Amino acid sequence: KIDYNVLIQQISEGLSVEIDIDRIIENVSKALQSKLKLKSVMIVLRQDETGKDQHFVTRATASTNAQKLSIAADGTLVRYIEKNRISILEALERKIDDTNDERAKAELVESRQELESAGAALAAPVVARGKMNALLLLGPKLSGDSFGTEDIRLIEVISPQIASAIEKAKLYDEVKSF
Repeated sequence: KIDYNVLIQQISEGLSVEIDIDRIIENVSKALQSKLKLKSVMIVLRQDETGKDQHFVTRATASTNAQKLSIAADGTLVRYIEKNRISILEALERKIDDTNDERAKAELVESRQELESAGAALAAPVVARGKMNALLLLGPKLSGDSFGTEDIRLIEVISPQIASAIEKAKLYDEVKSF
C-alpha cells in the first residue's frame, strides 16, 4: 500500500531544494514511477521560443530516458487539459462513447490519440502564475489498475509544486547565464 502523505512529503522536500531542471524532472519521475508502479512518467516542458509555434517537448535526462515527444501548445490535447484539468485516458474514452456531437467527438478522439501516442494514461497540467509551463504525463500502472482518487489528489498537490520548482530553476539558469 502506498503512503501518499509520505510520498507527497518526499517529493515536496526534493522540489524545495533542487534548482537544476533536469534533476527536478529526474527526481519527480523516478519517485512517481517507483512508488505508483507506473510504466513511465514524463514531464514535458513548454518550449518558450518567441515568434514560433509553441510546443511542449521532453527533456531526456541521463536516467529517465524519455522518448522524444512534441505536443502543440494549441493542440486538442492541451486545450482538453486546460478545460478539464487532470485527464485520464479511461474517462476520456467513456466521454467519447457518451458524446453525440460529431465535432466534439472528433476533438475528444484526437485528444485520446495524442495521449495514447505519448504512452500516457493520465495527463495533468503543471501551472505557474496562470500559465501551463509543463505537462505531467503518467503511463499506465504496471498492475493494470485504474488511477484512483488518492492518485488524482497526489497529482493535484504536487503539480503546482513542480511548476514552482521549474520556474525557480529557469530563473536560476537565467541568472547563471549573465
